Amino acid sequence: MYFFGHKAHTTVYLCYNFYIMIELTRLDESKIWVNEDLFLTAEETPDTVITFVTGQKLIVQESCEEIRNRIWRFDQKFEN
Repeated sequence: MYFFGHKAHTTVYLCYNFYIMIELTRLDESKIWVNEDLFLTAEETPDTVITFVTGQKLIVQESCEEIRNRIWRFDQKFEN
């Protein structure tokens, strides 16, 4: 299980309200953009289940490691 309760920002997409979003893939192959700052936990059971601070859950195809790497890659772009 990974904990995402930090203030790191994510990949590629900046919304009008300055929220950084990460693109994920649902099990039915549809794409969804989510605000990573609202992640509470992510666990593989074996599907990856993301739990948001609201209690809502989302099942996605990406592994916890892939989600974490997307977040870290984006952070590194702005640290330099």
